[in-house]
Amino acid sequence: MMCNRNNRPRWSAGPGWPNRTLRAATLAAVAVVGLASAALLAQGALPGTVTNLRLTPADTRITADWRSPTTGSPPAGYVVYWSPFSGRSSAQLETSVTRYTIEGLTNGTEYTVSVAATDAQGNSSGLRQAKATPSRGVAIDGYDVYVAFGTNAEAAETPAAIHAAASRALGDRSAAYWFFSADNPEVFVKVLNGCGANGHHWAYVATLTTLEYSVTIVRRTDGASKTYRGAANEGPWTHSDGQAFPCAE
Repeated sequence: MMCNRNNRPRWSAGPGWPNRTLRAATLAAVAVVGLASAALLAQGALPGTVTNLRLTPADTRITADWRSPTTGSPPAGYVVYWSPFSGRSSAQLETSVTRYTIEGLTNGTEYTVSVAATDAQGNSSGLRQAKATPSRGVAIDGYDVYVAFGTNAEAAETPAAIHAAASRALGDRSAAYWFFSADNPEVFVKVLNGCGANGHHWAYVATLTTLEYSVTIVRRTDGASKTYRGAANEGPWTHSDGQAFPCAE
């Protein structure tokens, strides 16, 4: 208890009272919202959590792909969040869109990407999260090649992590990539000009790993791209694509 200048008693809750009270109120509100969302989901009133979230990092950008929820009501749209912020921090998408590319990111910085399915009012029942690190690709014969490895796990509680592989060029048409040390290459990529043979550029990918990986090849002239993937514990893999990119007419 405290007194004012007129000796009238004035009660005080002590130091830190506003912060403690606001924190308790916030936690209580979150708990109520969580229970309400769980109840709505059980009734089928909210869309469930998206599945198969996969991140593909490239130069200053990350592309997120996902599949629609298999539980709850059909989604009216999706929201993609990412952090750290890069000028903006979210995007709202129509229900027909299950891919989004976040641009303007900083190479070498790990980003957390979250995707939620929403109803018509913007409510959602949960997020699916994953992490990825954008990086500059290796130039191969007019193409930029990006290799990433890690885990695109489905556990919503523990965000998956996708890392950019280190690399070195092996001439003008091929490159080697490693995940842990330069003396242990894990992926080899080659791009050849086959325009005179079948009117296409050819892409070859050979892996020496059982880790999950993605290889994205981007044509510099128009941004056309192809991505080749391998699942964990199912390799090594080889990809031989004799029609990867059509030649210019």
